[in-house]
Amino acid sequence: MLRPFLPRLALALLLAASMRPAVANGLQFHGRQASVDAATVQAFLEPRFPRQYAPLGPLLELHLEPPRLQFPDGPRLRLELDLAVQLGQSRMELGTAQLSSALRYDPDHAALMLEQPRLEAFQPHPGTGASGLDAEGRELVNAWLQDYARNEPLYRPDPALLAMLGGMQVVGARIEGGRLVLEFDRDASGLVPPAE
Repeated sequence: MLRPFLPRLALALLLAASMRPAVANGLQFHGRQASVDAATVQAFLEPRFPRQYAPLGPLLELHLEPPRLQFPDGPRLRLELDLAVQLGQSRMELGTAQLSSALRYDPDHAALMLEQPRLEAFQPHPGTGASGLDAEGRELVNAWLQDYARNEPLYRPDPALLAMLGGMQVVGARIEGGRLVLEFDRDASGLVPPAE
């Protein structure tokens, strides 16, 4: 009695499997797109912090704790990170910087990078004595942002995965549905195994 039903069931399972997005190295592939969630990008960033930025040498250093990411709808992601400043031997906790940035894919770094990042707001930490960022403090944070955007990846897919994709080119990057999305020049989903 089940015999006529079995081929239809097998076909349905095969179709369902083929419709599932492929997943590799945290990237979820579907057609010409690959996307990654904020938690995966956060896990990529955290080992790269804390960081120090000292454009004037050891006399003045900006200390930056790991950023907390948000992927709201719209063209810009949001980051929050805690700042401190070191003046000689004296360290002062400043507060939390709220940043936003567009995205770009940099083929030289084989990574997603910040594009036109900016400081949106600053919240002093209670009890630190800091009242906000003065013009010099804002200039220091913005200088670090520009340097970071030029040289440091926000997220880098596994090089072995990129090699598997051959000569495919990334033609765009955006945020959509709470995920960071890469757009390729052709369909990539057939080159990675289906999700379990």
